[in-house]
Amino acid sequence: MVKLPDSALLNGFVALIDLMMIFLTAMKKGKMKPDYRFLVLLCVALVELVLDTMSRVENPDASLALLRVNQVGDLGIYLLDPVLYLLALLYMQSWTVDRLRKKDILPYTALFLFILGNAVWVLTDFFGRYRQIFYYDANLEYQRGNLYSLRAILLLFFILGMGLTLIFEDFRDYKKYAGFILGFTVIIIVFGLLQVLFEGAGLQYPGTVLGCLLLYVGIQDRQINIDSLTGLLDRRGIEQILHSWMTRRPKGGRFAAYLLDIDFFKHINDDFGHDEGDHALRILALYLKESFPRHSAIGRYGGDEFLVLMPVKSDHDDLKAPLDQLQESCIRYNISNPGYTLAFSCGYALYDPKTDRNPDEFFHRLDRRMYAAKAEHHSLRS
Repeated sequence: MVKLPDSALLNGFVALIDLMMIFLTAMKKGKMKPDYRFLVLLCVALVELVLDTMSRVENPDASLALLRVNQVGDLGIYLLDPVLYLLALLYMQSWTVDRLRKKDILPYTALFLFILGNAVWVLTDFFGRYRQIFYYDANLEYQRGNLYSLRAILLLFFILGMGLTLIFEDFRDYKKYAGFILGFTVIIIVFGLLQVLFEGAGLQYPGTVLGCLLLYVGIQDRQINIDSLTGLLDRRGIEQILHSWMTRRPKGGRFAAYLLDIDFFKHINDDFGHDEGDHALRILALYLKESFPRHSAIGRYGGDEFLVLMPVKSDHDDLKAPLDQLQESCIRYNISNPGYTLAFSCGYALYDPKTDRNPDEFFHRLDRRMYAAKAEHHSLRS
């Protein structure tokens, strides 16, 4: 009769939490790249829990079959450990970076080499019976090798470097997530240290899922309507706010809407590449957040189009002031980045409940004004 380890109950409970997060993420509508990466991360964490349980199945009768179960579990978790943390890094970075950038090549190459080196070391140690990381004694019981602690320390430094690099390399992009990213890193390190210090504790992989739960609560569940490239609201999110403001704002409450896009954006993509086009989108998104009041709603409507909703206290508010500030930011950017000109066309208007009877009519009014401004900019350039 197979006797499950004491940690099986904890692993089973944590696996249910993992499965619940998988289900909620899989059922989410309009999934983006971060959602799929989070699903892969959760699936690998679930596999780790299963492998950890397999490695701890008790074998009092020295059964060869149960020994194979233990070996598969141990070999699997040692191979997958660094892969799990690389997946966590790719997931967290995907919220603000759509694809790997040139400056990411070196650190990611180092991470892949670490994973490859770990795999070669673990497989060589296991099949060559060098007993450096782990082995089974004459009684078929698991034992740590003499280099087990060295590998564990290298892995923990790998995780710490991953978290700190992510936070400090692009702190401006990640500052609102920094606490959750650091929390994930700390949880993984603390539970990993407990695993090293107390052999047989069985805490490392429940700790990993706990870290994933922190990411889910802190990042994933809050990003239902967030554009992964710019960090702004996506089209669905900004349209929901537009509809809400048009139907349920307090009596007398008014707002202005701005529809804008980047001038000659296709030329930026064609002449300088899509990476530079993505960079231009992120820069304009940053300038929009800096130029409009704090209570404004800003979204990427699609492609290079952005929609901004700004509360207005009276008809005397200067609707053009945020655009002037945005224009100044673009001018400063163009001076320091002479490769291409970052410019925009914008149509804006106050919402009028008497004439703008639904969001579509209001949006079409903005759209006509934006294309009139764009036609003027194109005529000036030609």
